[in-house]
Amino acid sequence: MTGLLAQALPEPARADPSTDGWTSDPSFTITLLGRDGPDNTDHYLVTIGWGGTFFGVASESMPLVPADQAVNIVLDGYRRTFPGRPQEDVQPGDSFDFYVPAGTLVATQWRRSGGTVQYRSLQGDVLTTYSDPNSLLVYSLVRATSPNQAEIKINLLADLKPEALARAVYGRGDPTFKPDFLQLTRAKALIQSGGDTATVDLTRRHLDDLQELKGDAEPGGKTNSGMDIYWFRGDDEAQALFRIDDAVGDQTDLSGMPSLMRVYYYKDGTVRTYRRAGDVAMLSGRQPQNDAWSKVYQEYGKSDPIPTRWEIGQPEQDAQAQELGKLGVVVLRYQPKPPPPSNFFTSLLDLLMGLMKRKEG
Repeated sequence: MTGLLAQALPEPARADPSTDGWTSDPSFTITLLGRDGPDNTDHYLVTIGWGGTFFGVASESMPLVPADQAVNIVLDGYRRTFPGRPQEDVQPGDSFDFYVPAGTLVATQWRRSGGTVQYRSLQGDVLTTYSDPNSLLVYSLVRATSPNQAEIKINLLADLKPEALARAVYGRGDPTFKPDFLQLTRAKALIQSGGDTATVDLTRRHLDDLQELKGDAEPGGKTNSGMDIYWFRGDDEAQALFRIDDAVGDQTDLSGMPSLMRVYYYKDGTVRTYRRAGDVAMLSGRQPQNDAWSKVYQEYGKSDPIPTRWEIGQPEQDAQAQELGKLGVVVLRYQPKPPPPSNFFTSLLDLLMGLMKRKEG
């Protein structure tokens, strides 16, 4: 543990309550002056009040910096401003600058909630620390410059189990949260590698896109092979999908899955599948299911023209496809084939039918 993670917060009698439970220490104030210090460091001005101490300023304002290092940062600023003056002669009203590496969290407000302490930095970052030594997490940090992303620090001294760690990292405190197979995979990898940090996309609850989309889906029964059908019938143009057939469900172990695990149907005619890697080594395993897929598009009824044939499936190579590949799953993308060109007789017939309609009009 470092800095304020290992220190007690000021007693309530010293705190100055503010709105929404946020608290600050009246014995000092700190102002952010900008990123204009030496070597592009962050520049702060601290003013000592009654009862203020160097240790109090350092340990309370820099929770992620080791306490001794934080005290030296504050003392260096004091000595530069008051050269030759003993540190015990600090007086209320004394102001001096200090500099910290760019991005160092400097906070003057905090609040408690259960087993957590939350800090709000002068740059708008929000840090949540976990005081229970058995907690699987040390802290979660959301920076003002990346509000949709959280930096998670893992407690390597805790008893780490994959499902519990995935729930702690991705569940955001929800005890009912169920991690998906990709979240569980990442938790296992963290434990195996001894990694102590993770980055979480706060715009999503799940890494598996079906779990993320289920809330907007209309259940449609099952396919002939027993896959669950999910329809997305809305007119939202941003939603490229209109249906997913799924055999994975809530399973987190894909080793026992059937060869075809999932099928995505897109409005533009593209079809994507999750397949067992060993079954697509040959071209025969990447053949499209033209008749079955065409029926799905006919049932959807909004594609014009309705695709009836697809090219050979091509493996995707993006980051998620590579992650699935480590689980023995290949993501194949099937592009629709254009309809065959009409022959001369068909073209002539179309022309005659057009002329007849013009005469009837």
